[in-house]
Amino acid sequence: MEDKKYILSIAERQYGITTPLPEDYTVAMAYIPYQQKGRLYSAEQGINEGTLFPELNKPFCCGKDGAK
Repeated sequence: MEDKKYILSIAERQYGITTPLPEDYTVAMAYIPYQQKGRLYSAEQGINEGTLFPELNKPFCCGKDGAK
């Protein structure tokens, strides 16, 4: 608990960051699910998309209205 208070005090003192986190917050836990064998893109489409796995195809669109 003291470590959390210390980190939050540094964030506020050095960077002016105040946090909406409660004093007793829990550190987040991440997981990566097992990849299931499913359909694959063709080699040509996989090269164009950057992955052979459709479920991993998460294009990043930025700018106004998704324009690149």
